[in-house]
Amino acid sequence: MELLALAVLLFLGSLYLMWVLGTFDPDITSNQVGAWHFAYFCMDCSNELSRKHLRSQICPFCGKIGSPFEFDWTIRKVRRFNNGKVEYKEEEK
Repeated sequence: MELLALAVLLFLGSLYLMWVLGTFDPDITSNQVGAWHFAYFCMDCSNELSRKHLRSQICPFCGKIGSPFEFDWTIRKVRRFNNGKVEYKEEEK
């Protein structure tokens, strides 16, 4: 029983560590393939930003420094497919 609890804690700890390091992005999961979800984009260069980029508050493509709580990023709906195709949809205001 203790081994099972230890295994679960190690698994959850490794997921948390991957999320902190930016190698695991819970926004993109296998059950979201083909489904619409929201993603962040830089307002200057229009490149998609990951959670790692939002935490660092620097766009790796154009170097813009900002905060996700300011108006430096925009949110769009994104849909990804297994063949690598990506569709974007602007939000109606």
